[in-house]
Amino acid sequence: MVGTQTLVRVVLLVAVGIVLGRTPALAQSAADLSQRMIVDALVDDYTPVETVFRNADVCTLVAPPDSCAAEEEPADDSAWSLLQDTTQIHVTWDAERLYLAANATISGHALLLLLDYTSEGLSAMSNLHAWRRALLFGPALRPDALVAVRDAARTPELWRVTGREALERVALDDYAGVANFAGEAAGRALEVAIPWRVLFPNAPRAVSPDTLAPETPMFVLPLDSSIRGLRLAAVVVHAQEGLGAADVAPDGRESPSLDPRVPTLADRAARVDWDAQGEGALRFVDFGVAVQTQSAPRFVSDAPGAPTPGVRIEEVFTFRADEPQVATRSTLPDVGIEVGFSFRLASPAPDVAYLTATVFSMRGEHVIDLYRDEPRSCRALPAPYGCYGDVARDRWNGHDARGLPLPGGVYLLQLSAGPSPGVVVSRASRTIAVVN
Repeated sequence: MVGTQTLVRVVLLVAVGIVLGRTPALAQSAADLSQRMIVDALVDDYTPVETVFRNADVCTLVAPPDSCAAEEEPADDSAWSLLQDTTQIHVTWDAERLYLAANATISGHALLLLLDYTSEGLSAMSNLHAWRRALLFGPALRPDALVAVRDAARTPELWRVTGREALERVALDDYAGVANFAGEAAGRALEVAIPWRVLFPNAPRAVSPDTLAPETPMFVLPLDSSIRGLRLAAVVVHAQEGLGAADVAPDGRESPSLDPRVPTLADRAARVDWDAQGEGALRFVDFGVAVQTQSAPRFVSDAPGAPTPGVRIEEVFTFRADEPQVATRSTLPDVGIEVGFSFRLASPAPDVAYLTATVFSMRGEHVIDLYRDEPRSCRALPAPYGCYGDVARDRWNGHDARGLPLPGGVYLLQLSAGPSPGVVVSRASRTIAVVN
C-alpha cells in the first residue's frame, strides 16, 4: 500500500510539472482523441505537426524557423516506378491509443509500417515465418512491431516481434485498422489505432496530467533502459515472399535495388519523443504537448559506412549497337536493332571489377539478366579513366529471358559493380524505351 501511494504521489508531482511548465502548442495530444481521430484510411484528421515529412513553409507556421529542418520524403524516388512509392507517415496519440497512418502507392505489392520502441527488435526479416522479406535493419531501426497490408486488402495486419526471428499476429479485436489501396490510385493510405496495452502489456496505469484524476487511464512506461522514443519507417515491399523493397521512408544510406532479389537496408527512422522526463524519473506518454518534439533530432540514422575505393559507376549512356556514335533511348526488337550501353567506373579502379546488368519492367518485374558478376579488367586503362563498357558485350535486343520480344514500353536497365563476385558497392540505372 505504501509503495502504491508513493508511486501515485510521484506521478502527480511529475504530472503537475508538465501541466504548469509547458506552453500550449498546435496539435497537442490529449487524453481522448477518439472524436477527432477516425480510423478510415483518410488522413485529413491529422494536423501538419502530426506528419513526419514537412516542408519549410509548414515548419515555419508551427514552430520557430530554426527548430524545424526541411526534410522531405520525395514522391518520385522509388527504385521500381512511381507506382511503388511511399510518401508520408502520420502519428499522434491519446491516453488509450497510438494513432498511425502512412500514404503510398503500392500497385500490386504491399506496404509495411515499422514501429521501433525498444532497443531490441528485428535485425532482418529474411527468416520470418510471416512477411518474410529481403529487408535488413541498421541500429537506428530495430522494429518491435509492424503493420502490413497488401494492395486491395482493406484490413492491415498488426504483428508484434516476439523473438529475434519470430512474429505474433495481434487479434483483429485488439486494434482498429483500415486501408484503401487500389492499384495505381494515388493518395491512398493505411491507418491504425493501437492500444498502448498492445505495445506495453506490462505498463501500469497512472493518472492523467490533464486532470490529475487517478481514474483517467494513462500508461507509465517501464523504468527500463531498453525503452526509447518511437521510431517509425514505411517500406513498399514486393508482394512475393522473400523479395525486397522499392522504397523506404525515410530514405536510408542505400537506395533499394531495381532487382527485388537484392536485400534492402533500412537504416534510418523518424523519431518522435513521447516522453519528456529525464533519466531515472517516472516516464510516461505525455499529453498537452506537441506531437513533434522539436528539441531533439527528428531523424536518426546509422553512421555512414566508409566508402569502398574505386568500383563506382559514374555514368551510363545508351546508343544504337550497330551505330555507337548515334545516341538513342529506344530498341526496335521487331527489326533486330539492338541497344548498346556503356559506363565508366570512377578512378581509382581495381585491377578487376565485377559487373551485373539486369533489365526490369517499370513495375519492378525481372525481365532478363544480361550477365551477372562478369569480370572486367581495368588494369590496361590508366587513371583517371578506369573501366569502360564493352561494345561487343554491353547490349540488349529487347527480348526477355525466354528469347521472346517484349511489348512496347519503358524498361529499366540496372548496372551494379563490386570488387568481388556477389559484392555490390555501386549501382546506376537507365531507362530504355522499347518501340515495336
